[in-house]
Amino acid sequence: DPGDYLDDLKRWQVTQPPAAQKAAIDRHLGHWRDALAHLAELPDDDAFSEALRLAREKGLLRHAMQLFKDDAARYASVMAAYAESLSTRNLHEDAALAWLAAGEREAALSSYQEAGEWRQALALAHALGWNTEKIKKLAANLAEDMRGNMTPVHAATLHLEYLKDVDGAVALFAQAQAWRDALWTAQRFERQDLVKT
Repeated sequence: DPGDYLDDLKRWQVTQPPAAQKAAIDRHLGHWRDALAHLAELPDDDAFSEALRLAREKGLLRHAMQLFKDDAARYASVMAAYAESLSTRNLHEDAALAWLAAGEREAALSSYQEAGEWRQALALAHALGWNTEKIKKLAANLAEDMRGNMTPVHAATLHLEYLKDVDGAVALFAQAQAWRDALWTAQRFERQDLVKT
């Protein structure tokens, strides 16, 4: 019944700017992309918060990226929301890239760690200016995660390069049946005792 909508139309017309009116109508009709576009036209923070909420709920974060690409602060907020969304779907490497686009390097490092992307995690730790002890602890955590995730060759590399643990590296190379790497490591560090065992 058109009469049902007249009251709504009158209320929207009196109290809101045109973009807000259009957004309210589009929300009412379930036209989510259009509602998001109209909310993006509004300069106030409440409208942006509503736009971000709508984008999260309706899976429109990629569309929101396009709408807010020219506003650095709002774009960063959209990218952070997108990174959270990717993380909940276990797309940690993609989430790390979104966190970087949002300017959240610590969160990106955590996502790289979750993804098992140890090189990127350690490179970012260095870029963040972490001290040697903190980097060593990160490397140990990454190596432990990799050992459990059936990637002992990478864990061995971390043991060797960051933890300076020749024994652990040779053992992990052997576990991975990377015999040449195990032998080369033992020879390189003059650990003949490891070759015999």
